[in-house]
Amino acid sequence: MIDASQYIYVDTAAGGVDRRNIVKKFDEVRLNGLSDCYTSHNRATEDRVKWLQTHENSRGNPTVAGFDGATWADNLHLDIDAEGNLGLALQRLHAVLDRLETWGVDLSSIRIYFSGAKGFHIEIPHTLFGDFIPSKELPKRLRRAAKRIFGDIPFDTSVYDALRLWRLENSRNAKSRLFKIRLTVGEARTSSIDEITALAAQPRDTSTVPEFEAVPDDEWHPVEELVDIWAATIIDDEPTDRAEQRAPTDAARDAQTSAAITASWPYGGEITTEGDKPNAQVSRHADYLLPVIGYLAPRTSADHVQEIVEDAAERANDQTFLRGRDWHNEIKRIADGAAERIEKDERVRGLPTLGKHFPGLARVLAALWPDPTIIQNLPLGEGDALEEKALLEAASIKRSTGQRVLREALDEGRAVRIGRGKKNDPYRYWAGSNFHSAQATSPWAESNTEPAYTCAVCGILTDSADLCVSCEMEAAS
Repeated sequence: MIDASQYIYVDTAAGGVDRRNIVKKFDEVRLNGLSDCYTSHNRATEDRVKWLQTHENSRGNPTVAGFDGATWADNLHLDIDAEGNLGLALQRLHAVLDRLETWGVDLSSIRIYFSGAKGFHIEIPHTLFGDFIPSKELPKRLRRAAKRIFGDIPFDTSVYDALRLWRLENSRNAKSRLFKIRLTVGEARTSSIDEITALAAQPRDTSTVPEFEAVPDDEWHPVEELVDIWAATIIDDEPTDRAEQRAPTDAARDAQTSAAITASWPYGGEITTEGDKPNAQVSRHADYLLPVIGYLAPRTSADHVQEIVEDAAERANDQTFLRGRDWHNEIKRIADGAAERIEKDERVRGLPTLGKHFPGLARVLAALWPDPTIIQNLPLGEGDALEEKALLEAASIKRSTGQRVLREALDEGRAVRIGRGKKNDPYRYWAGSNFHSAQATSPWAESNTEPAYTCAVCGILTDSADLCVSCEMEAAS
């Protein structure tokens, strides 16, 4: 789990947003009877306290303005409004709730509020996305995630920055004289605007409403669609931010990888989150662990792969996997076996196998752990096909690595090889005419012929799986 224990400081304002620059620990913030009380949505470490102590505004007063440290939040916040039209804001709220529910989000896990003025607030716990990593980039990633959730539904994009203030629950809006109050899912979906504003005429005691019984965020498992959305926010797709685009940190990528594996985990060998056949049976070992580890193995060390997958297994808490077996050693054997085969320039299973039953997870892994640039450099036309040497030089990678990546791409239908491998007709590579259509449907569709394999544990040849029958039985026991 992510240690966010140091991210406990928020800026506060009581009586209006112009009365901020009072930094407190989050759990020490209390409503003081004044209207318009806020805290910063994102939390920071003691660095925010030090910043306040060492920076002044134009009037010579302490200020948090310009704070540029890492921040963390325990939720993604959504601000839904429609200036002067609460009815329209309510319709937009309904649309967002319907969308989240379609994606498999248990709506009892999110917090819904009437804002006390123009619309509604939603808070989605971080654990549904697979956890948030403290980062200077967090506000931008929250905004990108919100854009993907809202789609074509208008929303307020101005609430995403490191210092943005967020109205406290049961704080009264001085202009409307209504309170920001929590709503149950049923109230949000069925109540009229008049009924909601009547509720908001006074603070709401949530302890009297059974639906508001507190459930720790850590008890909510990641939701695959939200994990996908959060993984996609690593990529900066906002033109105004292009100059500041950065690669994801190792910690962020590891956390998202682990969360994605957890979200798709086949509990008891059943696919519970993907595919069009409810509770379809798969081999957790051959159809899941082998291709997941096989895809990661060429991209990092065996120990690193083991650490990521073990973390995901613990998060998934599948007792049929964790109890009565040495599951740590099972993951280690697969990771070490995959690394040995790669060292010998032998094939390992990866996204083609994984994509058959877990296409969502395959997409996330491909985004988080992309191919070297040799694949990105493949020409789109057959007439422009390049020899291996030219591709390797352009990608600036080792020959053995480049050959392995090309072989994988050929097996997975993401590259086409032409030529006979002769002096006058050397092998040449291009993306293939069906490259884009294949990616649009299933980039990891298997090739027509399954390559020969050797057992990842004992080395015996097998033509149908990565484990021989004996090792497969042992792993399943």
